[in-house]
Parts: sequence; structure tokens; C-alpha cells
Amino acid sequence: FPCFNGGTCQDGVNDYSCTCPPGYSGKNCSTPVSKCEHGPCHNGATCHERNNRYVCECARGYGGLNCQFLLPEPPQGAVVVDITEKYTEGQSSQFPWIAVCAGIILVLMLLLGCAAIVVCFRLKMQKRQHQPDACRSETETMNNLANCQREKDISISVIGATQIKN
Repeated sequence: FPCFNGGTCQDGVNDYSCTCPPGYSGKNCSTPVSKCEHGPCHNGATCHERNNRYVCECARGYGGLNCQFLLPEPPQGAVVVDITEKYTEGQSSQFPWIAVCAGIILVLMLLLGCAAIVVCFRLKMQKRQHQPDACRSETETMNNLANCQREKDISISVIGATQIKN
């Protein structure tokens, strides 16, 4: 088949034509379309193609991925520092590892804090269950007093009985 990169071939009289998929052009769909071909950069920016991507070099006073934003004018008398981000090989393809790691650490610290709160709460609840209640029901208190009085009576009678015999 004469069409490359997934192109569809239409047979003609002593000829053929290819319908190319997005990203390819040419007679046989063998030419990759430039990422800058459709003019993604605005406001006089220069488009550069690197690693199958485009990067816009913005004109002074503009910013954004496609230089679509007009940057505010600095106050009069202020020192202007040009911090226009230029493309360097590999810069735009780096994954933001620092931000991801910071996020993961923050989530882990939050989970550990929640776990510590749950553990403290459970320990307090267990201590409360094992300690005798200062306020018991009236019936239980009365029963305990009666038992205590009965033990006191028994001890008096035992002591008294031994004193009488001697």
C-alpha cells in the first residue's frame, strides 16, 4: 500500500490518492505536519518545534502557553527584570516531581495525624471503661452500703463473741 501512517488509499485511473490522518500530509502521508504550521502562538510570538511539541517565545509584554495574555505594566519607576521563560532542551518535558512528592508527603502527614487522633480517642475510651464509675445507680449504691453494714455487723459480733468468751 502506498499510504503511510494509517492513511487511506483511494484508487484512481492510473493514479491513487491518500487521505492522511491528523498530523501527517503529503502524497503518501509520510510527512509529519509541523506543530507550528497552524500558528498556535499569538501576539507576534515565535514558534519553535522541539521533541514533537511546540513552544512559543513570547514578545515582550505577553505571556501564557500561546502568548495569549497581556502582562500588566510594571509601576512607574519600578525595576523591570526580564524573566521570560525560554525553551531549553528537556525543560518542558520534565515531570514536576518536587510538587508531586510534596503533595504525597502532605497527604501522609495528614493521614498520620488522623490516625494519632483516633488512637488517642480509643485509649481514653478504654481507660474510662476500666475505671470504676464515681456515680453509680442508687440501687447499686444502696446494695453496697447494705453489704458493707452487714460485714461490719459480722465483724462486731465476731469480735464481741471473742471478748465475751475471754
